Amino acid sequence: MRLLRHLPRFRAARAALAVMEERERWVRSDIEAFQLERLNQVWAHARSHIPYYRQLAQAHRLPDRFVSLAEYVHRMPMLDKHVVRAQPGALLSEEARPGTWHRTGGSTGVPMRVYWSYEAHRASLRVRYRTLDQWDLDTFDRTAFLWGHSGSIAPGWAGVKQRLRRPVEDWLRNRLRLSAYRLGPADLDEHLARLARFAPTSLYGYSSAVGLLATRAHERGIRLPSLRVALLTAEPADAATRTAVAEAFGCDAAVEYGSVECGNIAASDRAGALRVREDAVFLETHADADGHEEILVTVLTNPSFPLLRYRIGDVAEGPMARAEQGFAVLPGVRGRQNDILVSRSGRLVHPLAVKHALEHHPAVRRFRAHQDCDGALTVAVEMAPDEPLPEATVCATLTEMLGGYPVRIERTERLEGNRAGKHRWVISDLAATRERSAPTAS
Repeated sequence: MRLLRHLPRFRAARAALAVMEERERWVRSDIEAFQLERLNQVWAHARSHIPYYRQLAQAHRLPDRFVSLAEYVHRMPMLDKHVVRAQPGALLSEEARPGTWHRTGGSTGVPMRVYWSYEAHRASLRVRYRTLDQWDLDTFDRTAFLWGHSGSIAPGWAGVKQRLRRPVEDWLRNRLRLSAYRLGPADLDEHLARLARFAPTSLYGYSSAVGLLATRAHERGIRLPSLRVALLTAEPADAATRTAVAEAFGCDAAVEYGSVECGNIAASDRAGALRVREDAVFLETHADADGHEEILVTVLTNPSFPLLRYRIGDVAEGPMARAEQGFAVLPGVRGRQNDILVSRSGRLVHPLAVKHALEHHPAVRRFRAHQDCDGALTVAVEMAPDEPLPEATVCATLTEMLGGYPVRIERTERLEGNRAGKHRWVISDLAATRERSAPTAS
């Protein structure tokens, strides 16, 4: 694993960190000049080589080049999520750089296909590397992941390859991977024991899963002295969760905000502020008709599949704050609030297990899962026409995760979405019942 750090990819990443750190100290005029230049580069490529944007430029008489960010905000229409979902090919450049398609259920329960060039994906990963760099950590330092493993439950040969590949990659990258599909008391005890033996310098995981692990560590009086930072991601992490994690593990608790389609957008600095990575994205908070601060993202690093003024589906807790120096600060992000599922044995299962069981199947347009008080899970699925869905396979996968509780697929022509930042696509009445019946501290 020591040899990997000498590969050109990682040498370039380490060299980029100093440049990224310098940009964080730029004054506002320099930040906006940089964003405008990057934006115009992406726009020049988009209007020339991408069918959707060629038509958009003609229909709205958009300029060849924007003279200011204000003009861009005023004239460029917002890009809705349903457009990306319905016609991903129309957003792919005719001269796309080498890369791969990624599939995501995202925060709305709506699977989408998005394309990332390898170059752009590496640029996004450097945002995470820079976050670790603030704590003087290297990407090859011991890291623990409390995460799902979607690829390993993919059907067929694809899943077999991922199950073989994942442990090798983790060993090479000095990573310990703990399953977020197993969050019962015994599972959390096992996770804590493995963490103590591995002695990681950082912990990266779903916010709710890390929160459960921290609660268990506090109950048992377990500390992890090797940890310098816990990175909470994929879900909201309020102040109470961050405080609980920091106190339980005796380390800093930081937040990462991003998505599969937009990459890494923002992360906590050492002072706890959620700093937008303004050299990678141009971010807007836009007050909608209901008074919510909707988040719009323009990705500045992936011209092969540009998302311009993209309505990501999240809302901020307030307007974004731009200072005269340094990157902008988000007060917090709401969205992706889902319930933990409960297995027959009482083991807790992260809600992303449902997404991961479904996301490999093109037939699934949108889904919503509901666990009854008796433990049975019903998954309502909006289907693409003429696309098969192996219901027995999906149900068997979820039934196994839920310890034998029955799972039923319910097909429907249309599932209505929720307003930005309010969508819950996994609901558990059983979890709510258990929470209400739990004894309270006196």
